Amino acid sequence: MLQSAQTRPSLPDSILSFSAPRQRTDRQGTENRGNWDLLPLLKSDDTVIRRLAAYALCQIGPAAKAALPDLKALMQDADMSTATTAINAMNAIDPSSTEGVKVLNVTQ
Repeated sequence: MLQSAQTRPSLPDSILSFSAPRQRTDRQGTENRGNWDLLPLLKSDDTVIRRLAAYALCQIGPAAKAALPDLKALMQDADMSTATTAINAMNAIDPSSTEGVKVLNVTQ
């Protein structure tokens, strides 16, 4: 059964308004691609939010390298789709980060 828009849990603004990260510079003058707001969402209690945050980081790609430790932890998520999205994000950010990772492909 589909949930109506009124009963769906609300998603954080950082997911709803996700677009290409804005380029910023931090205090040391280092380029900051704006993806750091997504990192806390990888630890959300909500499965959908964790999965969407991982997907967003996947879309950012190599600029989201700081997310790799959190994505590695998310590979152990109880939700198979979220774990797979985390692996895909890691591969998009740094393909060497998924060397040796085995994914069980279950078909019905």
